[in-house]
Amino acid sequence: MHGIFSNATGLLGMVMGIWFVFWGYRRSLELDVELDRTMRAVRWSIVVVGFAAALLQGPRFRVTRIVGGVILLAFLCWPNLAHHIVGVWRRFPLRPKA
Repeated sequence: MHGIFSNATGLLGMVMGIWFVFWGYRRSLELDVELDRTMRAVRWSIVVVGFAAALLQGPRFRVTRIVGGVILLAFLCWPNLAHHIVGVWRRFPLRPKA
């Protein structure tokens, strides 16, 4: 249990350091669009799943950890990514409307 907590706090510290730098740029250049409830839910759900994937242990999860970390950073540092993904989902729904 100590190893998981140690890995989680280390990952959280590293991710927050990267996020803080990008937040400063986004804030000063006013690059963010306003996210609605669905976009925020998608963003934070993907961030949590990416964080969990980045914490997986063992040699067979190496690629999963890398992909999870990249996805975590992408959605955390660039919230507009959730805006674009939800926009695509709204334009091209997976099921036809009745």
